[in-house]
Amino acid sequence: MTERNLLPFGMAFLANFILCASSIYWHLFVGLSPVALVIYRIAFSLVLLGLLVGWLASRGSDALRRMTGRVVALHVAAAILVAINWGAFIWASLRGSVLESGLGYLLAPVFVMIVGLLFLSESRSSPRLACIAVILLALVTLVTASGDLEHWVYWTIGATWGAYTLLKKRTPLSPIEGLFVETTTLSILLVLASAWVDFGPHAPAASQVLAFPWLAAAGLVSVAPLVMFAFAARTLGAFDMGALQFVLPTTQLLVSYAYYGQVAAVATYVCFGVIWMALVALTLFEGRVFARRSACRRSS
Repeated sequence: MTERNLLPFGMAFLANFILCASSIYWHLFVGLSPVALVIYRIAFSLVLLGLLVGWLASRGSDALRRMTGRVVALHVAAAILVAINWGAFIWASLRGSVLESGLGYLLAPVFVMIVGLLFLSESRSSPRLACIAVILLALVTLVTASGDLEHWVYWTIGATWGAYTLLKKRTPLSPIEGLFVETTTLSILLVLASAWVDFGPHAPAASQVLAFPWLAAAGLVSVAPLVMFAFAARTLGAFDMGALQFVLPTTQLLVSYAYYGQVAAVATYVCFGVIWMALVALTLFEGRVFARRSACRRSS
């Protein structure tokens, strides 16, 4: 187990909490289409990130020297994943299907932890394996007992966010530089798509910005949690990132009930409780192991 650092843990926690709370922000734009909101999100994010990258360049950033073909390809893939994730999340926020997006973010960390254990050479201790087994059992119960939900929402969000998490661990770029490459990629793809696709009623318009002045904050709402998330992903292991991502679906469960009025089945709350107990037990166990190892190193 690597040495704990409070800053990346705090960043990961805040990123997941802000991402959850942002569903309330996107719900303010019920009159707009998800496609238009994704376009606004990309445009305002590009402006904000461009300013931040310019500031970094003035301080001697060497991002261009690290911009290999592999790095660009990685961020192009990440850009496509995050665009799909944004679209599904905004659609769920506009329709009030927040429970579904919460389920998606509940599936994502399980994907991250399993890949971390199987392919990234992370510790395969018995407690970790037992924790994953309990979580998978709870998730199977949760999905099968979820009733009439928009199932494509949580599968799409879970797969795209889990894969995005893993990609962000492989980049040498800083969080801001990486997001700038991704947002630039999405902007180029939008321009190319507009030459062949007629967005029609889904196209952004100046009148929409005047009617919804809070759209100007779309860049900050989008960029801030992703920068925090990318910073934490570069420092923490896949298992730790997966565990902290449970903050998002749990908070989203509360938002779906308190703000959207979605009432979940009893099985949903039971499964969330089982998952949290498994994670708390594992955290306490690994914390004791880490403390014991630190004491041994100090005494040697």
